[in-house]
Amino acid sequence: MVAYLFLLLCIPAYVFLCSERDSVLIYKVSAVVQIFLTSLFYLIWGGYSADAPIYNEASIWYSFEFPNVNWYYLFKVLFYYPLSLLNKIIHPPWPLRIISFFSVLIYIIAIVKLLNNNHKQICIALGITLLIPAFYLLFGNAIRQGVAASFVMLGFAYYNEKKGYYYFILFILGALIHTAAILFISCILLSKLKYKWIVAIIIISPTVSYVFNYIISFQGVFDLDLIIYIYGDSHEGRYHYERFIVSYILSILILIYYNKYKTNGVSSFILSYPIMVGLSSMLLWYQIPFARFLAFSDFLIPVVIAKISDYSPFLKYYPVKLIISLFILYSGFILWTHPSIIETLGYAS
Repeated sequence: MVAYLFLLLCIPAYVFLCSERDSVLIYKVSAVVQIFLTSLFYLIWGGYSADAPIYNEASIWYSFEFPNVNWYYLFKVLFYYPLSLLNKIIHPPWPLRIISFFSVLIYIIAIVKLLNNNHKQICIALGITLLIPAFYLLFGNAIRQGVAASFVMLGFAYYNEKKGYYYFILFILGALIHTAAILFISCILLSKLKYKWIVAIIIISPTVSYVFNYIISFQGVFDLDLIIYIYGDSHEGRYHYERFIVSYILSILILIYYNKYKTNGVSSFILSYPIMVGLSSMLLWYQIPFARFLAFSDFLIPVVIAKISDYSPFLKYYPVKLIISLFILYSGFILWTHPSIIETLGYAS
C-alpha cells in the first residue's frame, strides 16, 4: 500500500517540477493516470476499517427491515439501501469498496470541475489529496460522511459555475446521507461574506464552545435541557489540539494570501477553507464533533493549494520546487506509515 501511494505521489511531484514550457500532453496524461489510480486505491485496500463490520451488519439488517425502520435509519436510506443491495449481490468487503470507489470518483470530478480542467492544477490537487488525513478517515472508515462530502464538493463545483439547480440537489443529497454535511454546505455560502466578517469568524470561533460550555454548566439553574450537552465529555479526539493549531495557522496564511492577491484574480473559493475551519473551531471543546467537522475542511485543501500555486512567485525557482517536492514525498511516507492511518484502514497488526 505504501509503495503504491509513494509511486502515485511521484507523478504530481514530477509535474510540479516541470516548467511551463513543457508539453501540455505531460499534464493531461499525468492527470488521467492519477485520476484512475487514486480512484482504484479503495477497490484494492478498502473495506477493512474498524467501522466496516458495523456498516455491513447495519446494511444486512436494513435489507430485511426496510421500510419498517426507525426514523434515524429511514433518513439514511440513500446510503444504507444501496449498500444493502450490494450486500445481497456480493460479499464483504466489496460493497464498501465499491461505495468508497464511487465516492472518491465523485470527489475527483468535483476537483476537476473546480479547477476548470487545468491539468497541471489537477495533478497538484490529486497529489495533495493523498497527504490529507481526511482522505483515509472519510473514505476508508467514516464512509457515510465521506459519501456526503463528495456530493457536497460536487455541489460546490456546480455552485461555482452557477449552473441551474444541480448544486441544490447535490447539497440535499449530501445532507440526507449525513446531516453533518449541512455545516460543510454553509462554508461555501459564507465564502461570499465580506473579508472582515470572515476574519472575525476566525478570531472568535475558538472561544465559542468554551463560552457555551460554561453557560450550559448552569443548566440546573436555568433549567436548560440541551442535546449538545451530551458532548460535554467528548475528549477522545486524537491529535486534537495539534490538528486545530495546524489548520488555524493555515487559515490565517490563506486569509493573508487572499488579501494580498485578490486584485490579481485569485478565486474567493479559497476562503471556504478558513470559514470551514472557523465553523469547526466553534466546537473545539467537543473534540469528537470538532474532528469530524474539521475533516470536511481537509477536503478543500487540495483545491485551495492548487489555486494558490499559480500565484506564488517563489514557486518559479527550480531549487525551491525541488525542496518542496522532496518534503512532500517524505511527508507522505510518514503519514502512510503512521499507526493512525494504518488503524483507520484496518491494516494494524
